[in-house]
Amino acid sequence: MGPVEDASLSDWQQILNTNLWGYIHTIHALLPHFLERGSGTIVNVSSIGGLDPIPYQVPYTTSKYAVTGLTKALHAELAPKGIHVCGIYPSFIRTQLMERALFRGKDEDARYNLVNTAFHSPLLEKPEDVAQAVWKAVRHRQDVVVGTAKLWTTLHHTVPGLMNFVFRRVFGMSDRRSVSSTHSTS
Repeated sequence: MGPVEDASLSDWQQILNTNLWGYIHTIHALLPHFLERGSGTIVNVSSIGGLDPIPYQVPYTTSKYAVTGLTKALHAELAPKGIHVCGIYPSFIRTQLMERALFRGKDEDARYNLVNTAFHSPLLEKPEDVAQAVWKAVRHRQDVVVGTAKLWTTLHHTVPGLMNFVFRRVFGMSDRRSVSSTHSTS
């Protein structure tokens, strides 16, 4: 989390390797068996960040949009072959994320504290919520937007300008720069 200009290529690589290539490797290993059987279900856990843009989380959002694209493309191709592919779209999940999170920019400590505080919010999804969503997706053969992610995506599609403003204010912290200070005149 932080300004996109503060994300190193190594940060990008790490996030894409974890959030995208992990799925690709798993699908690549399992797909031949599903095709041979003519049936199977692939469930990809993406994120609300795979449906709607999240400022100050550009590498993460990019990886999750890629997972969403992978999921939808696989569904379109594999459904006629008897293989169901669906996506799970939670908001923040109360996990051990803080152990692996990357914070960048001049307010790394403040970003850490913001996310750490959010993890104690009753609005956060629990891993059990996501597990139930996976079961629902498999049982009903459908994508599932989990818990508060329904609210966030509805708001984003209803009032995108407001949601982008709110997210920039919350996640941008003091990295916010005015347009006049980021562009020089000549």
